[in-house]
Amino acid sequence: MIGAGDLRERVIIQRQTVASDGAGGEVRDWEQWLSLAASVKPTRAGGEAVIGEAVQGVQGFTVIVRFVNGIDITNRLLWRGRVLKVLSAVDMTGKRAFTSITTDDGVVTE
Repeated sequence: MIGAGDLRERVIIQRQTVASDGAGGEVRDWEQWLSLAASVKPTRAGGEAVIGEAVQGVQGFTVIVRFVNGIDITNRLLWRGRVLKVLSAVDMTGKRAFTSITTDDGVVTE
């Protein structure tokens, strides 16, 4: 079981914003939504993915934070200078105590 004392890291959760560019197009950017204490653990030894036209290493992580409603795959996390793509976010116990976020450091798409 996890406790508040296990949340020794700091993660920033960002969400994407869309604004008009003034010429009929859109400008997409990321804004800070939340800054949270977290536990961050690697989920596997790493792997490879084709990103663009190159094979790159991809590392998965499980990030645990106090329960937050609204985290989903449209968000991304910043942790120790890394950008982490959200793959899923679930209420760990069904009691709204902690959220488990599955991530990897592959390319975050817009």
